[in-house]
Amino acid sequence: SLIHAEDAASAIVNAVDRPDAAAGNIYNIVDDAPAPIAEVLSYAARSLHAPAPKRIAPFLARLAVGSLTLEILGASYRMSNAKVRAHLAFAPRYPTFVESWDQIANAM
Repeated sequence: SLIHAEDAASAIVNAVDRPDAAAGNIYNIVDDAPAPIAEVLSYAARSLHAPAPKRIAPFLARLAVGSLTLEILGASYRMSNAKVRAHLAFAPRYPTFVESWDQIANAM
């Protein structure tokens, strides 16, 4: 799950404002809808009127960015923001990557 920078900052402010609730806790600061990176990047390209991401052979990608980067981008880390919502009254302004990329594109 990705998150808009403004939402990440908002979550931090909520934690600072509620030290009694935040103390000793670990929170996943993520948006509301996990999505595969390929879907996110395709949408980002469309919203920015950029060419669609190209696919390349895995061995070339490993040479370009390294195995760890490929592993991270290809992994599925399903996280929930339910705990931070409940404890710190966090609610993302941009609940999914769609709203995040729409805002970014409109700001350009």
